[in-house]
Amino acid sequence: MKGNSAVRKISADGIVTALAGEAVNQGSLNGIGTNALFNYPIGITVNDENELFIVDQLANSVRKLSSGNLVSTITGGRSVGSIDGPGSQAQFRFPAGCALDKDGDLYVTDFSNNTIER
Repeated sequence: MKGNSAVRKISADGIVTALAGEAVNQGSLNGIGTNALFNYPIGITVNDENELFIVDQLANSVRKLSSGNLVSTITGGRSVGSIDGPGSQAQFRFPAGCALDKDGDLYVTDFSNNTIER
């Protein structure tokens, strides 16, 4: 699937700014700004520290965009599956969305596994 794999910000006055990833290059690479790569970023939420949590669907992972536009993988990404566990030990099958609760716990809808993960 080809698509726009960038994360961009649209300000209140309509100015669009690239934060991370590249529009035409897909992948799963941690890094700063456009040096990082995403593979179909589809869901996003933000915490109280203005960090973004991004569901990277075709990379089967959840990524974090923190200050300085630093992208890191926080969970999933090794392979497709349905395994609970910390960090890269967890496996997803096409995650689709995410949300944070008041305690800062992140919930991810794991589309093809028909589950919601915390």
